[in-house]
Amino acid sequence: SNQLSGSIPAELGNLTNLTNLELFSNQLDGSIPAELGNLIHLSYLSLSRNQLSGVLPSQLGNLTNIETLRLNFNQLSGNILPEFGDLHNLQDLSLSGNQFTGNIPSELGGLSHLMILYLDSNQLSGSIPPELGNLTNLRYLGLSSNQLSGSIPSELSNLIYLDHLGLSSNQLTGNIPSELGKLTNLRFLFLSSNQLSGGIPSELGNLSDLEELDLSVNQISSNIPPELSHLSHLRLLHLYSNQLSGSIPPELGDLSALEQLWLPWNSLSGSIPPEIGNLSNLESLSLFFNELSGEIPPELGNLSHLTSLALDDNQLTGHIPDQLGNLTELSWLNLASNHLDGEVPASLANLVNLVAPDDYRGQGLTLDYNGLTVPADYPNAANPLHTFLSQKNPDWHLRQAFEVPLGPEGGDLTSLDEKIEINVPSSTLDAESTFNFTPQATPSHSTGEFQFLKNSFHMIILDGESNPITT
Repeated sequence: SNQLSGSIPAELGNLTNLTNLELFSNQLDGSIPAELGNLIHLSYLSLSRNQLSGVLPSQLGNLTNIETLRLNFNQLSGNILPEFGDLHNLQDLSLSGNQFTGNIPSELGGLSHLMILYLDSNQLSGSIPPELGNLTNLRYLGLSSNQLSGSIPSELSNLIYLDHLGLSSNQLTGNIPSELGKLTNLRFLFLSSNQLSGGIPSELGNLSDLEELDLSVNQISSNIPPELSHLSHLRLLHLYSNQLSGSIPPELGDLSALEQLWLPWNSLSGSIPPEIGNLSNLESLSLFFNELSGEIPPELGNLSHLTSLALDDNQLTGHIPDQLGNLTELSWLNLASNHLDGEVPASLANLVNLVAPDDYRGQGLTLDYNGLTVPADYPNAANPLHTFLSQKNPDWHLRQAFEVPLGPEGGDLTSLDEKIEINVPSSTLDAESTFNFTPQATPSHSTGEFQFLKNSFHMIILDGESNPITT
């Protein structure tokens, strides 16, 4: 980087004995001179991180001794040259971060010495050529952030030395090939933000060196295979925004290296496995927007490195475990929109690192929309827990479910935030009844053309035997 500007001189093409040309990280603009194709002894060409534009000159296909060709992070356009398939000594082809269009040339599959192929962050379309499966020396394949369609070729399973496979942010469809389980040297597998369907192949559990697995934002269904617990080096597991169902396998508690477990926006059911509390390196646990039930396992209090715990928008019941107060590294704790009851444990006042409501990162503590007990003297300035809650989650006490007994004489029911008042006229009820009032963050049904005024609620009336009154 020398802050060079202007265009690349065509006269450089006269340096026919040149073997290395490095002009990366400058402010060069204009097109790549066709004359560079005269540098037949060139083994290394890097023009990356400039402002180069225009199409690739076909003469670059004459550089038959080239081993490294890096043109990434420019503004180059047009098609990727099929002539690159003739550069049989090429080991590194990096074209990412440009504006290339068209298909990936199948001719690239003939580059038997290629170890690095980065084509991500372009506008490439069409399918992934199965011929790429011939690149048996490939270590890094990056095709993310394009417009690629079709299925993932099973031939990619031939790339047995592959360390990094990035296909995220495309329009890929079909199943994840079970053959990818043969890539036992793989450390990073990124397939997120596509339209992949079917289940997660249990064969992915064979990727014993895998460190990061991201299958998020697809249409993947069925269960989470317990075989993923074999990935002993896994640090990141992102399966969010799919159509996964069934329970969370307790075997995931064996992933001792795991730092991020993100499973939200699925249809997972059953209870949270207490074995998750064995993940001693876990920093972020996100399970929100599922159908999880049962109580919050007190074992989660063992996750001493946890900075984010999001369990909101499930069907969790019971009390908040005292042990959550052990998570002193927490910046975010979201338990909202469940069916939790009982008192807020005093131990939560230990969570002094929770982000304040006025922080740009968002509110750190959210207990709203449960059935938690609001103390009669809340907020009491002499009570440390009350002070903590009023600072971290100021309106939690106004958004809890409650019940009111009313008899034949009728009476009034007022929400805790005093925004909703319901009058029950006398003689409406035949006997003593209990009104269960549950505020909702969002309506449970469509509001159509009407604007939501942030005061949705669900109410059920029970008779003396706790049966719903329907008429």
